[in-house]
Amino acid sequence: MPRSRACHRTLLRTTLCLLTGLTGVAGAADALATERRPAGPAGWRVGLGLAPVVSPVYEGADDYGFSVFPDLRFQYRDRFFASVPEGVRYRLINGTHFKAGPIARIRFGRDERDGGSPFLVSGSAGDLDGLGDVDAAAELGGFARYQYDAWRARVELRHGLGGHDGVVGDVSLDYTGGDRRWRYAIGPRMRFGSADFVSAYFDVDARQSARSGLPTFDADGGANSIGIGFSVIIPQERDLTLVLFGGYDRLLGDIADAPLVDLRGSPDQFTVGASLGWQFDLGGAPAGD
Repeated sequence: MPRSRACHRTLLRTTLCLLTGLTGVAGAADALATERRPAGPAGWRVGLGLAPVVSPVYEGADDYGFSVFPDLRFQYRDRFFASVPEGVRYRLINGTHFKAGPIARIRFGRDERDGGSPFLVSGSAGDLDGLGDVDAAAELGGFARYQYDAWRARVELRHGLGGHDGVVGDVSLDYTGGDRRWRYAIGPRMRFGSADFVSAYFDVDARQSARSGLPTFDADGGANSIGIGFSVIIPQERDLTLVLFGGYDRLLGDIADAPLVDLRGSPDQFTVGASLGWQFDLGGAPAGD
């Protein structure tokens, strides 16, 4: 690949990430972290930080990489949220217990050399040699969230455009608690994906088979993974907050059976990370807690 084209591609990936989000990184933390405090008089609240993360170099890998993601967040009152982990969402329905609305994410593709993280600092994706790249995809859809006492349930359904044109669904249930000194959320999660989604990442056609040494494979959709995630929020001072997060996912169905995972990777996927972020209000003094 020419150097100018590679540089342009890297810049595009980074820009998209800052504007929308990365699926799967710190997702369990976001529901609490983006709503630590109400926005100030102007309505806008901004968060800036960094999030070091240790995770598989690509979905299904048994090799782990270290990435440092920008933790950039925007909130307008209690309606609009945009962040690196969770993309962009708007609460069209904003009741006391039930909230729902549209959501947009960017799912970054997979680079044959670098895996799935555009901010990879260390780690190798050599198992992908011969499989080629998977382009980034915009995912557009909707979400619904219901909270009753300490329990919070969330559902998302999104359709891909670009690197995959499949349908992806996420379901999670969290138990939340804590006090002013710290807050936590922990619970199970499951992801579903259609055949068009799974095939984009785990099919092996005849050409890829010849180049990679893996047998041909035609993947189907269904339940893709089941796991558990957690997050802990620890305020350091009024405008500085530390978030610890992590999780475990067990790949299922044709993803687990795909030659890339079965022969070269692992169905057991672990993620752990932290984010230290500073929050401030635009256009006025901060609102009280």
